[in-house]
Amino acid sequence: MRGSSGSEKSGCARIGIERAHLEEDTGKTIHVGGGGRIHEANYSLVDYNRAGVPLMEIVSRPDIRSAEQARAYVSELRAVLQAIGASDVKLEEGSMRVDANVSVRPRGSSELGVKVEIKNMNSLRSLGRAIDSEIERQIAVLTSGERLVQETRHQLLARPGLAEQEHRRVQIQHAIDDQQRATHGELRSGARIVRRGGRARPPPW
Repeated sequence: MRGSSGSEKSGCARIGIERAHLEEDTGKTIHVGGGGRIHEANYSLVDYNRAGVPLMEIVSRPDIRSAEQARAYVSELRAVLQAIGASDVKLEEGSMRVDANVSVRPRGSSELGVKVEIKNMNSLRSLGRAIDSEIERQIAVLTSGERLVQETRHQLLARPGLAEQEHRRVQIQHAIDDQQRATHGELRSGARIVRRGGRARPPPW
């Protein structure tokens, strides 16, 4: 993999492959309402049209040291997959998606830090921005004396300021849900509409 110009990013870097395996796609969820994100949606649709389609997952070794290296690695991997005809690798159309495990550690330390997974990046730009933002967030947490928690985050929450907004929104929603349960008993968390035969069918309740 060839990096961009710059001190530690220049030249070539060797990125190992931990494993590559085949599985089946389970389908696609479409979140309706708000900005199309699950935490903003009024309800979700489930599209089973691509269920059963072969899906290859390639997991790299923890050899990547920067967002720029990650972008270069994914760009090179995408070019290889396209050249051999494995996929059209169109990130924006869902033919290829990228998850990133991000951790930080003190300079000179060989022990990996607590990793946080960022899911479903659909462009090289969003990959780079999400990694850089997550690195900044983790450093801020550690320098404040707090502990990092291993978790999975959406790329939207990896952007500065949005994680705190989402955390506050969830707290408010939980308070509302608790009040509703106390008054009316357990409520369904949301209405999910399942696509069958190309038509959307509302839930039975």
